[in-house]
Amino acid sequence: NTYMMEKDATIFRDTYTVLEKDAFIAEYRKDANSVFEQIEADETILQGTATANKTSEIKKLFQVEEEELESGSKTQDKEAPAEENGSKTEGKEGVAGEEVSKIENKQNPVEENSTKLQDDENVEQQKTLQFTDPFSKAVYRIKNSKTVQYVKGTDKNAKKVVIPSTVTYKKVTYKVVFVASKAWKDNKKLTQLTIGKNVKTIGKKAFYRCEKLRKITIKSKLLTTKNCGEKAFSGIYKKVNIKVPAGKKKAYKKMLRKRGIGARAVIASK
Repeated sequence: NTYMMEKDATIFRDTYTVLEKDAFIAEYRKDANSVFEQIEADETILQGTATANKTSEIKKLFQVEEEELESGSKTQDKEAPAEENGSKTEGKEGVAGEEVSKIENKQNPVEENSTKLQDDENVEQQKTLQFTDPFSKAVYRIKNSKTVQYVKGTDKNAKKVVIPSTVTYKKVTYKVVFVASKAWKDNKKLTQLTIGKNVKTIGKKAFYRCEKLRKITIKSKLLTTKNCGEKAFSGIYKKVNIKVPAGKKKAYKKMLRKRGIGARAVIASK
């Protein structure tokens, strides 16, 4: 019996010890949970405080920026009247400039009149540079102190035309070196043509479509394909008889073909 009682007592002590441990653990857990809850609460409070501090700092920054913006706008408002005054000054200067331009425009008619007079003088000079030969009724233009250009013939009924080697005007003798473009273009009466020995250049379509032109005498040895204009002899009589200087038949034949003379034309040298 004693043994059994001691054994039961040992079991009881062990059980009590276990119970005490369980109670201690439970109490410890309770205390630990309360501590953790307090820590979490403290952390929440700290976070809230930090957030509040950050919010207040941000508000302060915004307030500072707003104040700076307001001060800047006030400064611009103060500067704006100066700009308006400047624009008014510019406006006055613009009006003054317009008045000056009006005055200048009033003065311009004098200049315009002077330029018109100069133009008129130039026209008169150009007219004086041209003259009409009383014998052949041909118009000439003075090129320089020594040469003239054969401009055109004014006798529409002329059948024989001679472009001379020289022509005299006011006791001055000039060499005829140039036949102008379209000088006898579309003439229906011209049958014979003589080109003087000093002619170096014949313009484009000088004798274009002179359909009855049957005989041409070229005395000049100075003509080339380059200085004889395009279609200078196009449209004339197909069987035209052409006489050229000695030694120029081959070169002139080639040149005349390129400038409108047909294959049926008769080209011979003197």
